[in-house]
Amino acid sequence: MTKLALSYHHAFFPILTPTSTTHPHPRLSFPSKFRHLPLLRRSLSVVSKAKTKELILGNPSVTVEKGKYSYDVETLINKLSSLPPRGSIARCLDAFKNKLSLSDFSHVFKEFAHRGDWQRSLRLFKYMQRQIWCKPNEHIYSLIIGILGREGLLDKSAEIFDEMVAHSVPRTVLSYTAIINAYGRNGQYEAAIELLDRMKTERILPNILTYNTVINACARGGYSWEGLLSLFGEMRHEGIQPDLVTYNTLLSACSNRGLGDEAEMVFRTMNESGVLPDITTYSYLVETFGKLGKLEKVSELLAEMEAGGNLPEIMSYNVLLEAYAHSGKIKEAMGVFRQMQAAGCMPNAGTYSILLNLFGKNGRYDEVRELFLEMKVSNTEPDAETYNILIEVFGEGGYFKEVVTLFHDMAEENVEPNMETYEGLIYACGKGGFMKMQGGFCFI
Repeated sequence: MTKLALSYHHAFFPILTPTSTTHPHPRLSFPSKFRHLPLLRRSLSVVSKAKTKELILGNPSVTVEKGKYSYDVETLINKLSSLPPRGSIARCLDAFKNKLSLSDFSHVFKEFAHRGDWQRSLRLFKYMQRQIWCKPNEHIYSLIIGILGREGLLDKSAEIFDEMVAHSVPRTVLSYTAIINAYGRNGQYEAAIELLDRMKTERILPNILTYNTVINACARGGYSWEGLLSLFGEMRHEGIQPDLVTYNTLLSACSNRGLGDEAEMVFRTMNESGVLPDITTYSYLVETFGKLGKLEKVSELLAEMEAGGNLPEIMSYNVLLEAYAHSGKIKEAMGVFRQMQAAGCMPNAGTYSILLNLFGKNGRYDEVRELFLEMKVSNTEPDAETYNILIEVFGEGGYFKEVVTLFHDMAEENVEPNMETYEGLIYACGKGGFMKMQGGFCFI
């Protein structure tokens, strides 16, 4: 087993070395002297390329869902929602003076964030800044920075972030992560990297969310693979263990860039670090190796997990089966099916549905029957999707009586038909001449 051999240094550029007879898998090595990543020193105002946002003032007749918040919070949200464009926020808040906590106000901001109402959020925030009884804390600042960032208003986000010092609100990892996310989600990963460096200079330690935000921004923005691995190494050097989100972000970058060897190494490191993959992990692996025409590599990685005592979850096999089925590769799909059975991973209804559909589309009706029988013998209960596939398969194949039998079988097994079931049934029976009309109704 090989893994990402990341040296714990502030910044470095790992080098991918080719495979050899002694080391069958690609490995990462490092130059003797690490070079630091280029850290931007430009001001955020120069880096920022904020979208121009037109001020839209209206009177949306939107009320908050009853019982969602406390009575006072609901009342305030409804009052602010119905406030005219030039209405007084101060007058609106008079009745709530010294009655609402900052936690209550955070609910108000979250509600407006959900609606995308940045104008009211900003007006409320500016009012709070002028007050003593509800002066915003770092949490409120982070919320408004996030709201403006989602709307692409980076100049306003940066302005509010910079105001924190003047208003004696200390900046911690919370507000730094909020502003980093604002720039990152708008494609400005250079600014995100600069802010990460800036917070370290101010002796504010990033957390897992901060690094995941920066890595995601860089991955989506086209930052070099070496740069992504450098960020990955920095976080580990600082004692922050990468989580599922970190690894999936790196695998997503591999998928987008067609980096097969790199994806393999990320997955191995993930497995050896004890981070359990999820369906997204395997989807990225299948995407990556599917593009490269090397889906068998995913089977190998699953086999390695099995050999190491880490039995993959059923969804990992199903994702791979789906990929083979999409390509019409019956032999390979059945190989994965037998592999999962041998590993002690019991197929579910979804597994059988994929294979039944694959055999059916290739006109192999005997195999469909055999597999469906195997499914029942193994006590795997068919669901509506399974029956819908069988009804469609046999309907297309001209086995109309079999379709009717399957429909009755559904009723006996207490599987509730859905619209797709009836559509398949009507199509099959209509094609086979098993339907007749009486008084506008269809009878089978």
